[in-house]
Amino acid sequence: MRTVTITINALDPEVASKIYEFIILNGEVIEGVEASRILIEKQLRGLKAAVDHGLIVKVNTVLIPGLNEREAVEVAKKVAELGAFTQNIIPLIPLHSFKNHRPPTCEELNRVREEASKYIQQFRLCKQCRADSYGIPGFEKRERARDQESYLVPHA
Repeated sequence: MRTVTITINALDPEVASKIYEFIILNGEVIEGVEASRILIEKQLRGLKAAVDHGLIVKVNTVLIPGLNEREAVEVAKKVAELGAFTQNIIPLIPLHSFKNHRPPTCEELNRVREEASKYIQQFRLCKQCRADSYGIPGFEKRERARDQESYLVPHA
């Protein structure tokens, strides 16, 4: 293995708690801001460890209008600082708890990518690859997910 992709949608636990409903850590369900704080800490620690082991790291960030535009740029700054190779800011696909949330316009996506490109190379080929997905969209097994050792899901 030479490359790894990590999805990081926010660095601010308050913002992240509006994206992620819960995590499961060592069999314990943790919710809210505390869950987001732990998740972000582990994402950043994992990214740094991957870089330290010589892996090429790409960071995906899902752009959610009205929620994480500024955070996407902050993610760019931080992951560049930690040694990530590129960031892939991808548009929200309005599903599940975000089904009534509009995706970003091309102008919004391009503006955030431009701002983030001041800090890290932007990957612009993937439009909506869903590399950050789990399972088949629309067929989530939420209760089963809570049985996993360590797992995170978007709000559903």
